[in-house]
Amino acid sequence: MIALAMAVSIAAITGVQGAADAARRALQGDSRAWLAADLCVDTREPILQEQADALDRMKRTGVDWTVMSTVLTTAASDQSADGGFIAVKAVDPSVFPFYGALELSPVQPLTAALRSDTAAVSEDVLERLQIRVGGTIQVAGQPFRVAALIKAEPDRFSDELGLGMRCILSREGYQRTGIERSANSVKHRILLRLGRGVDLAGARRQLQEIFPEGNLRDYRGAHRQQSAMTESAISFLSVTALLALMLGAIGVAIAVRQHARDRLADLAVMRILGARSPQMAFVFFAQIAWMVAAALAAGILLGFLARLLVLPLAGKYMVLPPGASWDIGPILESAAAALVAMLPVLVEPALLIRYLRPAIVLRQGSGEKTVPGPAAVRSAFGWTASGISFLALAALAYRMLRSWNSALLLVAALAASIAIAWWLTDAALRVLRRWTSQSLKSRAPLVCHGLAGLYRPGNHSRSLIVALAAALTVMIATFEAGSVVVQATLGALPFDPHSLYIAGVNESNRASLRTFVERQPGVQGFQIMTQARLELRTFRLRPPEHSQITATAHSGRDPVRQVPRDARRVRADGLCDAGYALDSFGGADACVPISFAGEQSIESDPSSGGIRRELVAASGRSNALNSDQWNYLYAQITGVPQIAVLFPAASRLQSMTVDYYLERRANAGLDNASYLAVCDNGAGSSGAGPARLIMAEDVAHKLGAQIGSRLEFVTRDRAIEARVAGIRKLSPAERFWSAFELDCSSLNPESLFHQAAVRIRPDRFNAVRRAILTEYPTLAVITPDDISETLRAVTNDAMTLVRVVAWFAIGAGLAVLIAAVAASRAARLSEIGIFSALGARRRTMLKIYSVEFAALGLVAGLIAGLLVCGFGSVVLSIVLGRAETIVDWKPITAAIVIAALLAAGAGWLPTYGLLERKTMEVLRGE
Repeated sequence: MIALAMAVSIAAITGVQGAADAARRALQGDSRAWLAADLCVDTREPILQEQADALDRMKRTGVDWTVMSTVLTTAASDQSADGGFIAVKAVDPSVFPFYGALELSPVQPLTAALRSDTAAVSEDVLERLQIRVGGTIQVAGQPFRVAALIKAEPDRFSDELGLGMRCILSREGYQRTGIERSANSVKHRILLRLGRGVDLAGARRQLQEIFPEGNLRDYRGAHRQQSAMTESAISFLSVTALLALMLGAIGVAIAVRQHARDRLADLAVMRILGARSPQMAFVFFAQIAWMVAAALAAGILLGFLARLLVLPLAGKYMVLPPGASWDIGPILESAAAALVAMLPVLVEPALLIRYLRPAIVLRQGSGEKTVPGPAAVRSAFGWTASGISFLALAALAYRMLRSWNSALLLVAALAASIAIAWWLTDAALRVLRRWTSQSLKSRAPLVCHGLAGLYRPGNHSRSLIVALAAALTVMIATFEAGSVVVQATLGALPFDPHSLYIAGVNESNRASLRTFVERQPGVQGFQIMTQARLELRTFRLRPPEHSQITATAHSGRDPVRQVPRDARRVRADGLCDAGYALDSFGGADACVPISFAGEQSIESDPSSGGIRRELVAASGRSNALNSDQWNYLYAQITGVPQIAVLFPAASRLQSMTVDYYLERRANAGLDNASYLAVCDNGAGSSGAGPARLIMAEDVAHKLGAQIGSRLEFVTRDRAIEARVAGIRKLSPAERFWSAFELDCSSLNPESLFHQAAVRIRPDRFNAVRRAILTEYPTLAVITPDDISETLRAVTNDAMTLVRVVAWFAIGAGLAVLIAAVAASRAARLSEIGIFSALGARRRTMLKIYSVEFAALGLVAGLIAGLLVCGFGSVVLSIVLGRAETIVDWKPITAAIVIAALLAAGAGWLPTYGLLERKTMEVLRGE
């Protein structure tokens, strides 16, 4: 049992760490596959012909491009009574994806699967619409034959439409739906594949010039969101796995400690016969080494099994490398960590051997106690061993979480949780002792005897209850957290969860949709939220002296500048010859004469404005300064200190134009960031002044903004200046939708998109939904049940992942129980002999021990329920940013009953055979 407890612990760590390493290898692989391109830009505005022409011109430099359109709409089938919302992705199958590969079932090329009347769908579609591959579904009211099932989609989570039902259409099929001409707000993603030798920074600059309102991303940060999600999942699994490891270590330590005490007489005889302390310690710890070897053998197989259970669930959300290789590293690490975690309790057996006094040991019953060494020595060794154990567990946690802060916090939290569980256990045992001594002795003597076993010395009841309670806490939390997260997320939506939700309505159909919906019988209210995607060009702590960009219309793109004939190539060291300055021309860098740079002053370029105009004016229209000088002027104009190192030390004295300087800032991520804003026109700006803006607290901290700061945004056709009128902590619902609340009255209405919620009388809910779908068949009309089902599917998968590992923690806890009961076999055998001699029947002893073991599980279950309600509520409140509670008595009650049954079964495994012994054999010690 000792080896089994350790094996289960090693298996949990090995399985989780192996799965985590596989997931990280997938994330660290070809990150271009996560984006399906080298570079992309997202826009919700139609792609104009001049923009397509500009992209075609980029082809001459070795850049390929294609468009992927995504939109929410409605899907249905004849086999399903009701449809649901679906995320549609429209692609050109002849070129998409540029990187990675879609895996389809049955296996076939994407060009064969996607015709004008066919679609590839996710597994959710088959389940929800009750169809099979080859069946027909209606997407936006148009029929499509399901030609394939999507098995793997590398770029699935590259945007916000990665959950729920999904389908992929060809561009021809997408045009057939009429979505492009309907009321839907469509997001277009322009994907670029860069040829050999094409500069990424230059391509970014060109793409930003073509789509100034767009949100740019490149492969370097393509899987940042997915990495964060994966690391969060690994963290949850790591908590459970480390808990299993600690439980296994507790069990091993209990059993080893009892084993040492049971062997004291043998060790005393060895000392009398001349054995030295190192020799006796070698014999004793050699037994532990054999036990560890057996645990390793079992842990390897169990860990590989755990990994095989975890990886298929993770594979639903990310493309994992094929195969599952053996890695001995995590196995050895977890075994070493388990041994180090045992150190605090192994100190006592070691000191028992070191300070063994044979005379005291052999005079059993004399009242003398075998004290394992001086108190000061015991304390010093104990604290030292505890410190080493803490650091070893923290090192293992760091290996799993890749963060020292998280690792130390995790180990400290687990230690604190176990300490609280220990305190609750001690309090529960005190209450039981007082209750049994006062109430049960005369009325229920068998129950009293059974409960008395919980606080009998040598039974290790406190450790057993703590171990089981910790394991049960994780398991109960997995059953409660799923539904709580779904309910909390629904509560975080900015609309009434009992409303009908209409996603992605464009500006041209907003008014007609409102009119149509409000005419429907049973509609009690219509609420709409307007959003805009804006590019932040400049952030200022102080306002400009002469604000000239408030709601200024412009072409949206900087003027195309031609490279002068007398320009030179940039040298290999990134510098220019004397008399030349670095300049940027649509992403291509060149060295231009300083005289030419001066000609590009603000007077010769009247169309320019904003920060560029002010920088050139501040430079004395020389337009040829080094980076430190431009940084100084930028700080003087905006009030924002420039601390980022944009240029190597060797080139900081190189002259450069304002265009080159601003491009380097944009490429460094200091400017041109894209943000989503919620429009609030109710509290507009006064007169022609800057637009009023409320900023999220986290964004303000990132930018260093304060009340009165100015921000300059651009969209496709105009620029807008905004003044920070307030900074506040947005609720999770508000932060989900935007980073700002902005007065959008000066923006082009065509650049806005809308989400709507319709409050409907319950008896008219389905009728209004059908009426909206009949009038607007392409719109995504979403019910609260649709959202709940999508969220529940994801949370169930996540909880199942944790639950798989939690079973290992429970297994470790039960192994601890079995090991501890087995370690007390000698004392129990003596007790059984005395009971038998006093006339107790077999049935009586069965009742006594059943009460003891069941009570142990019952107390552990009650403590686990309290821990779940307390810690779970705290964690959920922190995550969601508001007070939340986890109190669902159904899983807690079920866990208490199951814990009592499991504890009774585990306790009887090593005990039942003792009842077969004859009374005289027991009393004689045979």
